[in-house]
Amino acid sequence: MPGTTILDGIRAMASDVTFSADASAPIRAGDVGVVVVGETPYAEGFGDVGGAPWKHGTAEQREPKSLSLQPSDRAVVDKVCGAVSSCVVLIVSGRPQLITDQLGRIDALVASWLPGSEGAGVADVLFGTKPFTGRLPVSWPRSADQVPVNVGDETYQPLFPYGWGLHTGVKDTRAVAVDRVAAGAAPDGWQSLIADAEAATESGDPARAASLLSSLTP
Repeated sequence: MPGTTILDGIRAMASDVTFSADASAPIRAGDVGVVVVGETPYAEGFGDVGGAPWKHGTAEQREPKSLSLQPSDRAVVDKVCGAVSSCVVLIVSGRPQLITDQLGRIDALVASWLPGSEGAGVADVLFGTKPFTGRLPVSWPRSADQVPVNVGDETYQPLFPYGWGLHTGVKDTRAVAVDRVAAGAAPDGWQSLIADAEAATESGDPARAASLLSSLTP
């Protein structure tokens, strides 16, 4: 299929790019590390978490499906992010992957979802050619035990709430509020208000969404 991989997109943007599938290439302290991890391909049924395993293909393709990154992916995140000055982790998957215990080593986390043949689009936002504007269509759990987690739960404390997403373009009230929450500079409750506002927007109630966002004041 014609198209570009994420690596193709990065190479089109930068001249000094070193690729290593297992992070075995030499790493310099001043490097910017871009770690691409995620799920191997799957389809409905055989790709369901806890579903029947796929009996064909490679060992990686037959791996049990879960919300956890494979040990080899976790090891690469730890190795690269522990060695470079700036570390960006891209998760290529069709669902959230648990990353909670590794967040402290990561400078930027990007849910790339499944870009298919358009990997250059991922590079566009990484290098600032286009702004990040995406928002989470689901709540991103802290742990597997927390699933299912949804807006409106009596205790709603996901790792990232529904509607979350940092915005690198011109910022509206919501984007500014999200940035403050991410920086740890927002009052308690803002994360839930942002998620509630996103849910109101999706349900066709922009007035309620605007009202909730207007309450995001210091």
